[in-house]
Amino acid sequence: MCALKINTMEKYFSEEEKAEKIYEYIDKFIVVLPEFDYFQLHKFIEKIEPNPDERKKISSINSDIRIAMQKLKLIENPPHGNAVFVLTEKGREVKNKGGYFNYLNNSKPKTDWFKIIPIFLTFIFGITSSVFLYLNYSLNTKNETYKTENQILKKENDSLKKINIILQNKK
Repeated sequence: MCALKINTMEKYFSEEEKAEKIYEYIDKFIVVLPEFDYFQLHKFIEKIEPNPDERKKISSINSDIRIAMQKLKLIENPPHGNAVFVLTEKGREVKNKGGYFNYLNNSKPKTDWFKIIPIFLTFIFGITSSVFLYLNYSLNTKNETYKTENQILKKENDSLKKINIILQNKK
């Protein structure tokens, strides 16, 4: 009795684990793939995992790995290639960085101190000059009030001297 057996792939990973494993295997695959030659992804499974049980796990998500690598623009189908792939410019850059995770760590923008320091100094000097302007203004207004008070006191002093002279003459 002949019958067809439906081949159902065994699920080795939950949906959460699957996403993590896809990126983990992308990191492993990208290092062993050729830079400029055509390749088929499934032929490199043995190179990244010698254990047959682990290879079954990789094979179960092989198409997801391929799709993720295409979405990340690490691989692409060449113009006349049907079932083969080639690394893109970004894929070669990731390979040269030593893997996908190394690429992500190295591609984070670094702080450019040559831009930040002048902005910080400009801010500090702006605040300092504002403080000096305020202090200069307040000192000038106080100086003017003191000058007017001084003139008033001089006039009073002169008038008191005159009164004192007049009183001494009367004695």
